[in-house]
Amino acid sequence: MKKTTKGIKMILTGMAGAILGCATIVGANQAIQAIQNTEVKVYLNGRNQVFKDETTGEMQYPITYNDRTYLPLRNIANLAGLSVDYDNDTKSVILNNKYNNYLDAYTSLINKLIFEYGNNYITYKLVYFNNDDIPDLMYGHDGYWTAIASFKNGEVKLPFGEQGIGYGISGRSGFTFDEKSGMIVDSDSDYAGGIMTTSYTFFDDDYNGKSIYSRLLGAFDENFANNEELTAEEKSWQQEILDDYNRYGGYYGFDGQKISEEEFSKILSEHVNKGGKTIDCFTSKSAAEIYSELIDLYDEQSRNLYVDQLLDVAYNGKKEITENGKTHSVYDFVHDFTADHFNDVLKVETNDIKLYFYEDGEMKVGSLRDKTELEGTIISVYFKSLALTSSMYDETIYVVTENQKSDKTELNLNVLSSDVNRNFYVYNKYTKETNKADGTIRYYNSRPQDESITEMTKEDFDFIVKQSTTVPDDGKSFVTELY
Repeated sequence: MKKTTKGIKMILTGMAGAILGCATIVGANQAIQAIQNTEVKVYLNGRNQVFKDETTGEMQYPITYNDRTYLPLRNIANLAGLSVDYDNDTKSVILNNKYNNYLDAYTSLINKLIFEYGNNYITYKLVYFNNDDIPDLMYGHDGYWTAIASFKNGEVKLPFGEQGIGYGISGRSGFTFDEKSGMIVDSDSDYAGGIMTTSYTFFDDDYNGKSIYSRLLGAFDENFANNEELTAEEKSWQQEILDDYNRYGGYYGFDGQKISEEEFSKILSEHVNKGGKTIDCFTSKSAAEIYSELIDLYDEQSRNLYVDQLLDVAYNGKKEITENGKTHSVYDFVHDFTADHFNDVLKVETNDIKLYFYEDGEMKVGSLRDKTELEGTIISVYFKSLALTSSMYDETIYVVTENQKSDKTELNLNVLSSDVNRNFYVYNKYTKETNKADGTIRYYNSRPQDESITEMTKEDFDFIVKQSTTVPDDGKSFVTELY
């Protein structure tokens, strides 16, 4: 029986929920009836593809509507090695072969390999092939072939191709490389080990490779002609090895021409990272195991990168910090070196204070809940972290503002507190008010929460200011002035 379809299209799954059974799909203009079609199968290179929701693990099936078949977009994109994003504001599905980080890139590649080869055929491990701190994903089918995936400029690079370098046959024992050297060593034997060919392939920053190789005697009896224990056939075999070596043996440079052993050694010494450990090409971890390792490593590296940025601000006067690939100006650094909770960065804006902090594997930000609370111009900002116990800290931000009015000038010490989301509000304010007409000065304390005002003496005001903006004698707090 001849089977035909009018067309195959894609729908987005995993964002609006799964389509189960006979579902009603509400579009911008109309509602339609679509049938979950469990009979339709999708094949890639002869292999039947099984689609699952990335989050729930539930099966994802094609649907049929108006005699057309629609496939789950995210699963199809994974087959093609594409990332999928959804912009809720514009209601747009965004496909891209660029990735924000190596975690997203390698996850997409792992999904693609699972779809293409199944869940148990490919094994993995993380390595450092290039001279950088971004891990590379080694994958393959042990005993047959191994490949390496590298992440650069938002893309996955495959220096050896998708199916990498084959081994396990014809004397090939698999390749090795020195960690972070960008060079692989691949060995092959002829004449049952009588001649060993070893190639060294170097990759530049754009993953273009060039090789040198040596072809040297291996398991060979140099005195075979006079060895009475060898048969005539064995001597003939040894002679064949020697003839091959005399004709083709030696060292070869990048252009394939023979070079001296000294020249060969010099090239190796210029490329090999002698400090790196030697890594073999064998892989053993499942997709689930390598994915878990990737997440842990990415979280750790993200945290370390964040800390490095903070230390740059603290010690080197750096004035910017990166958040999710975007650069923000930073006016100074806030840090309690004794705290177990992690370091924060304050960003001061015209009428807002923002606190950047690291939590649950990502950078977050808190800001003023009410932008009108800080009256006047910000003069300086102080951060105080007081160790209450070994695990509890009292964090307070003090903002000094100057407010020019027609008849008076107000110098305010605003005491900011934060809620559970680390968004700020003014819960106390100390004010030095100077009358412009006669120069008289008034000191008072106001609490915006209950709208109360309490008169203060100059001594009490000065004491509060000093206590809020300096390090106490017990050394339990750390304070930094931003302006």
